[in-house]
Amino acid sequence: MKSREYERRRRSIEEQLQADLELIRAGYQAKLRALETIWLSSAEGDGEASAEPSNETVLRETVPGETVLSETVQSAPPASEAAFAVRRGDPRSSVDAVLQDLPEVFEKRDIFQALGYKIPRATLYRVLSDLQMDKKIAIAAYSQGGRRTQYRKVTEP
Repeated sequence: MKSREYERRRRSIEEQLQADLELIRAGYQAKLRALETIWLSSAEGDGEASAEPSNETVLRETVPGETVLSETVQSAPPASEAAFAVRRGDPRSSVDAVLQDLPEVFEKRDIFQALGYKIPRATLYRVLSDLQMDKKIAIAAYSQGGRRTQYRKVTEP
C-alpha cells in the first residue's frame, strides 16, 4: 500500500467518523427534547415546571481533531396547561365516558370526535381491546381496502 492510498483511506475513515458522530449527537439532542417535552407535560402544578426552562447548554464530547466547545439546545415551547389537562388521566375511563354517546356502529374517528382530541393510536387499540375483552364492544367489520374497522356496542342481556 502506497502512502498516498493510506492517507486517502485514513481521511475517508475520519470523515465517516465525523458523520457518525453528528448522527449520534442529533439523536442525543432529539432524546433530550423529547424528555423535556414529557417533563413539561407531566408537571402537575408543583411549581417546578411552571416557569419556562431556559435554553440549556450541553457540552459535547470532543474527539481528536475536533474543537467544539458547546452547543445550545432549543427547548420546545410549552403548551398551555389547559391543553395538557384534557389529555391527562386514564384513557380507558375517557373512552368509557364517551362510549354511550357514540352511535351503535362506530369507528375510531368517532371516538376522537367525541373526546375532542386524539389519543395515541397504540393506546386507543389497547383500550379497544380491553373493551372487547370486557364484552362492551365487538368488531362489526374489519378494515379492508379503503374501509376502516367498525366497532359496535354490545347490549347487555
